[in-house]
Amino acid sequence: MMPKRILVVDPTSDTRKSIEEIFDLHGDQVIFAKDEPEALSIVQNIQFDLILIEVLLPRGNGYSLCNQIRQLERTTGAHTPILIMGGVLRNFNLAHEARIKHGADDVLVKPFDGKDLLRKLSIFLDGFDPEIVGDLDPDAEAGSEDAPFIRLYVDPLRTAGSLSRVPFARVLGGFWQIGETGILHVQSGKVRKDLYWQNGNLVFVNGGNRRECLGWILEREKLLTHDELKKYWQAMNQTGKKLGEVLLEEQRIGPHDLFQMMQKEFEEKVFHLFRWQEGNYWFDPLPTVVTPEIVPLSIDVRSLLRRGVEDIHSIATLQREFEYWLTAVVQIAAEGPKRLSKLAPTHGERKLWELIDGQLTLAEILAKTELENTAAMRFIYLLLCVDAISMNLERRTALCPQSLLLPLGDGQYRKEIETRFTRTYSYSPAELLGTSPADPISDPSPIYREACHRLLSRRLFFQSDLLTQVKAETIFDRLTDAYRIFVGVGDERPAAGQDGREISPAGKAKILEAEMLFQEGMAALATENYLQAIDRFQAAVDLDENTADYHAYLGYAHYKQRSGHDQTEPTQALRYLNKALELDFHLPDAFLFFGQIYSDLGQDKRAETYYEGVLANDPNNLEALKQLRMIYANRKAQVLQDEEVEAGEAAPDDELKEYQKRIKTFFLQIQGLNYYQVLGVKPDIGAKELQKVYFELAARFRSAQHYQKANPVAREQADEIFTRLTVAYTILSSDDSRQCYDEEMKRHQNVNPRQPVSPGMRQQAAEHFQRGMRYLNNRDFKNAVEQFGEAQQAVPSQVSYLAWLGYALYLQASQLSDEEKIMGAIAREYLRLALLQDPGNADAAFLHGQIYLMEGRRNLAEEQYNNALLSDPDRLEALKAYRQIHYQGKGYAPIKLSQNIALEQDHRYLELLETLDLLYATDFFAILEISPDASPVDVKTAYDRYLAGLLANFDQHHSLPEIRYLLGLIRTRLDRAYRILADNQTRAAYLAALEDREEGATAPAASAFTAAAVAAPPADAPSPAGDEPTSEPFWKGLKGKFRKK
Repeated sequence: MMPKRILVVDPTSDTRKSIEEIFDLHGDQVIFAKDEPEALSIVQNIQFDLILIEVLLPRGNGYSLCNQIRQLERTTGAHTPILIMGGVLRNFNLAHEARIKHGADDVLVKPFDGKDLLRKLSIFLDGFDPEIVGDLDPDAEAGSEDAPFIRLYVDPLRTAGSLSRVPFARVLGGFWQIGETGILHVQSGKVRKDLYWQNGNLVFVNGGNRRECLGWILEREKLLTHDELKKYWQAMNQTGKKLGEVLLEEQRIGPHDLFQMMQKEFEEKVFHLFRWQEGNYWFDPLPTVVTPEIVPLSIDVRSLLRRGVEDIHSIATLQREFEYWLTAVVQIAAEGPKRLSKLAPTHGERKLWELIDGQLTLAEILAKTELENTAAMRFIYLLLCVDAISMNLERRTALCPQSLLLPLGDGQYRKEIETRFTRTYSYSPAELLGTSPADPISDPSPIYREACHRLLSRRLFFQSDLLTQVKAETIFDRLTDAYRIFVGVGDERPAAGQDGREISPAGKAKILEAEMLFQEGMAALATENYLQAIDRFQAAVDLDENTADYHAYLGYAHYKQRSGHDQTEPTQALRYLNKALELDFHLPDAFLFFGQIYSDLGQDKRAETYYEGVLANDPNNLEALKQLRMIYANRKAQVLQDEEVEAGEAAPDDELKEYQKRIKTFFLQIQGLNYYQVLGVKPDIGAKELQKVYFELAARFRSAQHYQKANPVAREQADEIFTRLTVAYTILSSDDSRQCYDEEMKRHQNVNPRQPVSPGMRQQAAEHFQRGMRYLNNRDFKNAVEQFGEAQQAVPSQVSYLAWLGYALYLQASQLSDEEKIMGAIAREYLRLALLQDPGNADAAFLHGQIYLMEGRRNLAEEQYNNALLSDPDRLEALKAYRQIHYQGKGYAPIKLSQNIALEQDHRYLELLETLDLLYATDFFAILEISPDASPVDVKTAYDRYLAGLLANFDQHHSLPEIRYLLGLIRTRLDRAYRILADNQTRAAYLAALEDREEGATAPAASAFTAAAVAAPPADAPSPAGDEPTSEPFWKGLKGKFRKK
């Protein structure tokens, strides 16, 4: 790599020395200049790869120099990356102005460490960001041991899979856009949910935990009281009717409200699935899911998909998802425009879509789009979920995994299978084989074989998509069941794919009785009657042992009963809680009880893990947030105490103590000062005198000698002081901005808090405020400012209106350029005035904390969140923001065990996945390596040999849920092969199914079913490319792979 040439314009020797050391280490050539005239004379004669400029120079300034360099470049067409450096750039407004107004590519805030500078050098000299790209080696070959493992959509979408490998958003989006009919089952632990699809529309959702049922939703929405709910449960128990029927008969709720709440119930059940990070899914295709037992509703999948992705994926998680795909070329899929329309994209999203031309990389699209970075990545994520786009990495053979459910193979074969699949559910087993009591036959074997003929054609079946294959195999299974029933070796049973969890009336009565006992236990628990609570919870468990809540509360009641007498680890309570999580790994109460137990035992680290588990499944859980806040506060107090001990043992630094004291004192003072008071000047001060005062104060609080040695809180306070000084100087040095500032401050300082306001004006102000909040949530800051301003003018004494006005104005200012300086300054002053008028206002404190957090001042933000929580201990946003500071600071990740798989284990998983794909890509004779005329004993021997070899290779990895799941699928496939091939008649039917019909051949009309559906395609029907068998079958990779020699 050629050495780079860099110009550094900085008057201070310390900065020049530290920068020179870094560049020397990399072999780059550095030229220094101390002021603007010297730098200009150098730039006119030498071409540089990078220029670093200090803002404050002895002659001229960094902004002016940057402008002049850009002006010179207009004549040459060159563009040299320029970084503006300086302590004043801690202020967001000034940093933004450096980029937008003066043409800098980026800023470097002083004091900086070597890591900051090296990152900037990587970006502007080497063309990559090390914090994003990480260890990605652009020269790594596909399949190389050193190549990073790609985690975005690790597996393609199949008819069955693991949620730890394919996120639920991908599953939902994939099945939504293919337009199928059937039931999508999703299960984690013992909790299972069934999503019913009719022609691509989600119409019904069944299953889930007890908190997602209709009764609890009606109580939560205050349409029923708890006592009423218990009464109607008793009525359900006595009549055997569903809750909706009972409520309608009692005229307690109208049909409109009932359907609304049922729709809410279904949507919540689906929405909670986005947080399931472990579990499995599988799809059972059916001709129809609309039956008399279900009430079909129209569920808005598009809104659910968008809401789920927004809830789960923050900017941090999205960056982790896409980090390896930044250099991938984004391409539009074959039916991409059609799938895009289903998402109903906004104007900004359509503009992003127009950038996808098959040439730009993901990083280039993110850089060019008008959408905010988070919104852009969420939209790209949605496009991937519905197979509207694909991504292709250079030097890799595979695209970002696509859906294996999309139509594939011979279209005529696919239509034939679809027709036969629909018809197979319209006939009884006898009718499938063309028999009836009036027309018996002695041997149905020929009809059975003929009905199966060509069904699993080697030429067509293995080239088809997975859904077509599943339907074809389902037809074969139903024909086989019909044959076995006829010959007396099978029983009449429900259709394959139907939900097999139908509960008998007696079973329903037991479940309702268990729920009523549980409610009695909850009442006893509330009155601290723990023995009675244990008795009721145990009785509920005895009646319904598969409900996780019953086990969790039984464990907690046991703990509370003994906690006053025994401080050892409560083994019995923990056993019940572990059982609860085994049944439902997404039960917040079980995690909460674990956390409380370990908190009481003084094991804060373990407690913290479980409280984070609560929030992974219920982000708004107040109790978990409060407990975490206590843990964080205790930990911080301990750290401060340790630091004081260390400081007491070290040699005293009186100058540093004095500096920190001076910083703290002035920081507390400026909270109540306007810009004139901050600088200590009169309103009629002149420009030169104002500049002199500013530089004197800046030098006083910007001590290079003490700043780095000061504690983190003192450094942030110094940053805030410097920001206030800089913004005050910037505003007051301009006549126009000073006049605007004076007018605004005068208007708000003359507010009379006792001035009467009519009820009508208060109502009007409240409406403006609510509209402002809606605009703010939609990131429409301009209209939010307008509405908050209207509310504040209507009721000037309402401090919260002023605080929200300041916050919205601050956010708007961050998106502007010309007006940004004055608007951002006034926004901060609104918040300062709000706290001055009411120091205990929770809104003002919380929003002040939000701004501090956006500016990177975490300690000051934490202080403001604490102030907000002193006023309102249940302030959810403040608790969540307080957690965010500590949560991000330690780099914790949500509980997601499956994401911590080691690279070697991932390779083992992929090896198993390849095996499963091969098992589905060839016939059963090839799988077991036997001939069609093998004896049943040979079949059993081959089956045992294959299974033994498989388990010998993978038994050691059974602890991983993903591998256990794949082993289960492989075992199921092998069992199916054995069952079919071990019986001579089913083997003969299977052989007939594998045959390719000869051209011109027709099938006899053996039955109503076969006559209608077993017609061969036209003799001149075109064959898809690649249909003809090759000299080396692609399933040969199976040969001997997992055989036990």
